[in-house]
Amino acid sequence: MKKLILTTLSIGLALGSFAQQNLHLKNQGVLDNSPRKAKAKSGLSKSDRSEWYNPLDILANGDFKTYVGFMMNDSLAKYVGADGVASQGRTYQAVATIIDPKDDAIDLGADPTIKMSKFTNYSVDSIAFNYAYVRRVDSTTDDLANKVAVVDTLFVYYFMGAQISTTQSISGLTSKFGYIGYDFTKRRPSNFFSIDTILLTADYNTGKPSSTGWRLSTIAIKPTKAMTMNSNGGANKSNLIGYSFMFKNGTTYDDTYTYEDLRDSTLTTGNKWVNYFLYRQGANEGTSLASTFYNSSLFVPQRFSYKVTNGWTGWYPGQGFTNDYYLDAGIKLSSTNIGVKEVPNSFSLGDAFPNPSSNDVTIAFDLKSNNNVSIKLVNLVGQEVMNIANDNFSAGANEVKFNVSNLTGGVYFYTMTVDGVSQSQKIMIK
Repeated sequence: MKKLILTTLSIGLALGSFAQQNLHLKNQGVLDNSPRKAKAKSGLSKSDRSEWYNPLDILANGDFKTYVGFMMNDSLAKYVGADGVASQGRTYQAVATIIDPKDDAIDLGADPTIKMSKFTNYSVDSIAFNYAYVRRVDSTTDDLANKVAVVDTLFVYYFMGAQISTTQSISGLTSKFGYIGYDFTKRRPSNFFSIDTILLTADYNTGKPSSTGWRLSTIAIKPTKAMTMNSNGGANKSNLIGYSFMFKNGTTYDDTYTYEDLRDSTLTTGNKWVNYFLYRQGANEGTSLASTFYNSSLFVPQRFSYKVTNGWTGWYPGQGFTNDYYLDAGIKLSSTNIGVKEVPNSFSLGDAFPNPSSNDVTIAFDLKSNNNVSIKLVNLVGQEVMNIANDNFSAGANEVKFNVSNLTGGVYFYTMTVDGVSQSQKIMIK
């Protein structure tokens, strides 16, 4: 496989103080994971985050707290807690996020692409997730003559449409979630659309944790294989998208090796270390959410990667924990059409300016021939709030102006219709 070329953003945000906490599975006993609490913001800045579909952002409220979780490809290496007690199996084999681009709660902020629908064709531009990669071991030996640089690997699997299953059953709750298959023989996600491989050299090292936690970075990548969803005029209702990632160490080790020691994060004497990978997640510590769309995060706890029966094909949905969990991971989409019909060459609709706006707005558009043009402003639930234009316009460049100062701030869409064919764009009103 080719090494994926990627961009690393916003390196070095320190995480806040942490506390020990066990995660409890609904009606499934206790998952001994003990991720550490983190209070800092993620590696993506607020302006960057506005361009991504991220269920954590869509669903987050004041009850959400952020944590990090460990990823390893097996359960041999030990975790030593603050009490000095060592244990194995506190890691995850793989994690994933499923995104339903039809969710009415989606607000893309500054991104000009509007919320998708079952009628909308779209493609995946790129994905992003926040991580920490602690590289304790740089070479396979201390022998200078025989040193081989350690290269750990991050595998990214992509899924879309029929490759993602859906259900409304979580321990008796009526909460929708999407999930993907798991191959217990190969111990990896199954039925994926494509896979990319990221070689984790020393460049990706975010450093050892301090007494207040880890330093985060953000990986943003474009899928090597193009991912395009064709809605077939509304016939395809399973236009979900998602991706999973899993970490594999480049060294061999056994249960005498340590991937984390909370007694002293700088301790090296007498320890045989192994590299490890962490992802960032948010936990809803208030009332559990009743999801009406298929946005969900998925987890394969280490002990269940060996085919322990749990009824969920190897994955636990984020809503399967006592607290709802969502990965800090998102997808950036681009659309080839807005609406039921493909936009013809007879007209094109431009961006609103300024956007966002709290006063006067100008919309530009082009016509190939003289024609009647209707432009309406609607809210998120499709209710018309303003008739911007309904008149004949000449061929060529045109524009209309309107005022939004009397409207409530939020997300709106302006829709231009010519000869029964419509095109829409999003506008933010402050």
